[in-house]
Amino acid sequence: MALLLSLGVAAAVLPAPAWGQTAAPAPPAPAPPTDLSRLVAAVERLVHVLEEQAQEKNESREIERLQVLVSIMSIRSRKVESLESDLRELDAQEQSSHMELTQMKAQIEQLDAPDAAGPASDSPGPENKAVRRLIQSREKDLEDQLAKLEERRVQTQNELAAARRRLAQLESTLEEWIDRQTSGKP
Repeated sequence: MALLLSLGVAAAVLPAPAWGQTAAPAPPAPAPPTDLSRLVAAVERLVHVLEEQAQEKNESREIERLQVLVSIMSIRSRKVESLESDLRELDAQEQSSHMELTQMKAQIEQLDAPDAAGPASDSPGPENKAVRRLIQSREKDLEDQLAKLEERRVQTQNELAAARRRLAQLESTLEEWIDRQTSGKP
């Protein structure tokens, strides 16, 4: 009986075979389309074209950045040249003013010399006094002008130093880009 019980449990757990029914055959796997290999090849070509376009786009962006960098360097280089030219002009103006100032001091000394007032007099004449005041006034104007030129020189030298630093930074950036391109590393 234990056997029957165990068979009954087994019969209850397992479905009864359908007598007289045969198992339906599994449906056949669909046949792969004959165009599948062409489709795979087309997809591979598309992926290759898209990769090339992405690479070209990245290269194009990099070239545009390089062009902008070179343009900025050109502008900053012209700024440096302009400031250097301004310094040369300031030098020329200062030299001219110093020469004129030296000449004026020599004129004043000449006017103050005892033989300039005349042989009979120890004091300068009224004409010499007027000329002396005029020369001293011009001398003071030149000294003021020289002080302003010196201020402009210092300001221009500071601007030039800053412009050279900015240009050097751009040159460094360009050199780094060239190194990356020649080493093949991103």
